[in-house]
Amino acid sequence: MKWRNVTKTAEEILSLLKPGAVICVFDTETTGLSENDKIIQFSAIRLRVLKGYRFEELDFLDLYINPKAPLPPKIVEITGITDDLLSFAADEKELSPDIFQYLESADVWAAYNTTFDMKMLKGMSRRTGIGLMEKPSLDVLEFSRDWLEKGKDVENHKLGTAYAYFYPDGDIRFHKAIEDVRATIKVMEALIPKYVEAYCKTSEEPKKEIHVEKAYAWINPHNPKQQRICLRLTDGNMTSSGDVFYDYVDKCWSHKATTQARKLFESLDLADIESRVLQLCSNRYDTFTDMDQLAKKRINWLRNQRK
Repeated sequence: MKWRNVTKTAEEILSLLKPGAVICVFDTETTGLSENDKIIQFSAIRLRVLKGYRFEELDFLDLYINPKAPLPPKIVEITGITDDLLSFAADEKELSPDIFQYLESADVWAAYNTTFDMKMLKGMSRRTGIGLMEKPSLDVLEFSRDWLEKGKDVENHKLGTAYAYFYPDGDIRFHKAIEDVRATIKVMEALIPKYVEAYCKTSEEPKKEIHVEKAYAWINPHNPKQQRICLRLTDGNMTSSGDVFYDYVDKCWSHKATTQARKLFESLDLADIESRVLQLCSNRYDTFTDMDQLAKKRINWLRNQRK
């Protein structure tokens, strides 16, 4: 059993996607994955939000960008973009003002794995010296993680996998930025109604009040892919240590595979637990706003201690 704080995301969606707001959904193809790599294709579609969380397409931007260096063969294989194609394109210094102006014309941004695309745009801004005014953003990858359970609904949370779940007969060509944008929009449209429904639904069963004594990082020495923030919980009558945890790899709350742990997990108000864990672990040096931030910090600290 797994749990993610969909109410928190629902509140964010409902506050940002008011009728009349303009949302810019974008994607990048790049020379690599590091912050020093360059964008070779930027694609975006601007949408107007209509009543009922429907969208009206306004316009689009689709640009190839010359990185002024040969492309790695793997990037050519993945994207289909070649050096010859880019030889006719302008470079990032010339095109970044158009890209940034297009983004800044919207009220809200969205992408599939926003963290990566923002890293690449910030790199472009840093190299060109042209500022980018960031807007509130939605990460459709997080939508997928909220509603499509890995191993049950989908094999993984890649864009192509999420799109195929909802549109098995779709004919999107992935790793072509404008097509990835259209796929992102379709997945977003399929998942937003789930947030609206979840936000309107109230819990019928009272949840158990329990004290969070400690949150600690744990990495399985026999299986390093198991990386968790484990909780020590107590209610005066019982103490549980490690039965409930945040899974850093799967980005969700879960529990040990025991009957006791499952019953405890089902009895908890996990939204309240998450809030209290973040508050417990925040201090004057670290202020955590989500569990991924907290887990990354603590897991990395534990790795360094083991070196």
